[in-house]
Amino acid sequence: MRFASKQDFLQTIDKEWTKLSDYLEKITDEEMLLLPLERSGSMARSGDDWSAKDVLAHLHEWHNMTLAWYESGLHGQPDIPAKGYTWKTAPALNHEIYKKYKDYDLEEIRRLFTKTHKKTREIVEILSEAELLTPGQYQWTGKLPLASYFAGSTLSHYRWAFTTIKKIIKNSK
Repeated sequence: MRFASKQDFLQTIDKEWTKLSDYLEKITDEEMLLLPLERSGSMARSGDDWSAKDVLAHLHEWHNMTLAWYESGLHGQPDIPAKGYTWKTAPALNHEIYKKYKDYDLEEIRRLFTKTHKKTREIVEILSEAELLTPGQYQWTGKLPLASYFAGSTLSHYRWAFTTIKKIIKNSK
């Protein structure tokens, strides 16, 4: 995913955040807690029945992981995606995330999700265009720009969440 500028990147994050947020405002608390009648996508791979609340918890934790990658990457090599996991074992990581947050109440998940979104966006905002968009700017990002990692936990994940939550609600009734 390439962006013409830092401003373009931030606008895309904001667009996807707004689309997801506007949709979430239309959903009742009861709908946020509905479980789908059938698993698909990440749920099927992790073996869990995710509600819309669980999707938000998932996004919150991926925000945290991306922020940790960035901080650790300033001083060395971060554990990506997380200590003890590889991209191949990401379904098991997502299962652990689900277990970690499944008993949190909806309002707490909403608060955490909003808080880590804001923190992630603030970090992106303070980075220079070169730090964000230049491939290989950081050793740990390899040939990718830092924006690729932030896009994965923000705008791309928001698109996925929007589609997934709509499907959960549709398939739970």
